Amino acid sequence: MNSSFKLIFKNSGMSMYSLAKNTGLPYTTINRLVNEKLDINDCNAAAVYKIAKALGVTMEQVVRNYDFLTGTEGEYLGVKYKWTKDNENHQLLVLFDGEQEVFVWQAKRLLTDERKREGYQGVVRLAVKDYLVYKQSSSRLKEVRKKYVRH
Repeated sequence: MNSSFKLIFKNSGMSMYSLAKNTGLPYTTINRLVNEKLDINDCNAAAVYKIAKALGVTMEQVVRNYDFLTGTEGEYLGVKYKWTKDNENHQLLVLFDGEQEVFVWQAKRLLTDERKREGYQGVVRLAVKDYLVYKQSSSRLKEVRKKYVRH
């Protein structure tokens, strides 16, 4: 739950009391975070900022990565999709021309910092286009582009 925060906190050599004093946050809040009774991702941005600053790291390093893909679904370029995830990889479940298929993505490739900056739609565009290239001949891809992409 708070593994990133706990590791950074432990390596800082700081006590819970010192962290509370340096951040201005209540000792009970710090204690609950360290003992995983409170998820750091549930803290407000100001508290996370104060904790990160006191520990000498960025906010992104302290919080747990948020999986913004799993469970989402939609349609792009005529491909209906839903994201799932196994232990290591994101899976794009696609329904195309009446067939359902699983297209597996390596999380490292899919969730690069660049892709995260592009947001959810940037990741979907990349995944669906790759799926279409993988699945369809170049003539079928041209048909789909003509139908769904505006120039």
